[in-house]
Amino acid sequence: MNATLKTYAKVAEEYAQRRRDFWMPEFRIFKRMLKGKNILEVGCGTGHEAEYFIKDKFNYLGIDASSAMLKVARKLVPKARFQKMDMLKMKLPEKLFDGIWACASLLHIPKKQLPVVFKSLHKVLKESGVAFISLKSKSRPWEGLVEDAYPGMKRFFSYHTLQGFKKLLQQNGFKTLKKGSKPHPVRKNENWIMFFVKKA
Repeated sequence: MNATLKTYAKVAEEYAQRRRDFWMPEFRIFKRMLKGKNILEVGCGTGHEAEYFIKDKFNYLGIDASSAMLKVARKLVPKARFQKMDMLKMKLPEKLFDGIWACASLLHIPKKQLPVVFKSLHKVLKESGVAFISLKSKSRPWEGLVEDAYPGMKRFFSYHTLQGFKKLLQQNGFKTLKKGSKPHPVRKNENWIMFFVKKA
């Protein structure tokens, strides 16, 4: 995790310029599933998706472990509420959130530590709540340090398969409502998997 945070500390400003509307279709689906306005974004980064939620007047909280990313997020979306917090050490009230948005964030967590994150998500999600999770995928599960978008700098990634991650969700108290995959529009050979889930 240290290498990943060091990389994000160096590239936060550049990262803020990279992705914008890639997850807009999934956001629209997620919004239709919600039964309330309290939203937690886990791994909010520089605040791209925070813009969506604030524009639609959600009661939003974004958490991230990177101070550099949060600094940019606060400038980009000044009306949003952000807090520095490691998702492996999440301290938030039980059953507070109607929705959890975990877009491209759990992919930085080693597989053996995912149950810790799942337990926290389960705890803070309301019984009627839904969560969205997206990750990078490979045909075979793999994890390690990767030098990809930023030459000379590495980030930790944990890659999953669609069925493999669905099983992990089931083992940790979540039922899959909808799942799917899609390729990155620019970077070839980069594929994403996504899940809409609720408490089992």
